[in-house]
Amino acid sequence: MDSRLDIVVFGATGFTGKSTLPYLHKLAQNPERSLTWGIGGRSLEKLQNILHEASTRIGADLSGIPIIIADSTNEKSIMEMTKKARMIINCCGPYQVHGEVVVRSCIETGTHYVDVTAEPYFQEAMEKKYHEAAQRQGIYIVNYCGYGYMATEIPVCLLENKFPGTLNSVEIFTDTYQGVYSQGSQFNIGSWKSAVVASSKLKTFFWNKIKRDWNSVKMRPKICSRLPFSRITSIGIPNKKILPFPSPDIDIINRSQRYFYENVEKRPIQVRHYYLLDSWKSILK
Repeated sequence: MDSRLDIVVFGATGFTGKSTLPYLHKLAQNPERSLTWGIGGRSLEKLQNILHEASTRIGADLSGIPIIIADSTNEKSIMEMTKKARMIINCCGPYQVHGEVVVRSCIETGTHYVDVTAEPYFQEAMEKKYHEAAQRQGIYIVNYCGYGYMATEIPVCLLENKFPGTLNSVEIFTDTYQGVYSQGSQFNIGSWKSAVVASSKLKTFFWNKIKRDWNSVKMRPKICSRLPFSRITSIGIPNKKILPFPSPDIDIINRSQRYFYENVEKRPIQVRHYYLLDSWKSILK
């Protein structure tokens, strides 16, 4: 009998990891799923504290949740962790520094892998190095499953499925608010570190992107951008201003659209992404 946990959250003490726990607990409460899960990280004390903190926040006893000690600088410990899970949710960034060892271990142990990276170079590097190995193992290596991706490509797919015709273009307008399990700030030190590390590979990433786009069929038509800080009334929010947002999530959407265009001759959907602001001062908050 397979004694593996269904899901292990690696990096559970970080901003993203501890935000994940209440939702994972809620998912596991569904009697139809019988989901088992655990958490992983470097410090036993910190992992115990984060379970206690999560227990207080959601009003449930999480003291029995399994804890696995694993450190991205110790590949053997990572391998021992991935052996104990059917799927790893990797919340330990920056991924260019800490991510590859987890991907590699997941492939070795036949464990599905999901992360929340927004580091384009890391995603492309992992695909190039491990795509065929993952296929041979029959596992999924899924990057970009964080907030941005779920707020962009998933809605585009849903809209395409519901749209009564051929979908030409999509404009995405994102607004933010404090949720039930909010951690307060909308930005955190982990995201900042990831952004700094990712910037070191931007030149290589964009050069690879230029070469890829140059050798590919050009996608048409193109949707025009709206001007920064202009008001928009057509979506029923007249008091907001918009800011064009060059997020890596749009590049992921474009990669998906290019794949379908080049492999099944499906017309590509053009996508633009904007953030809604109360004023330009909102950027500084």
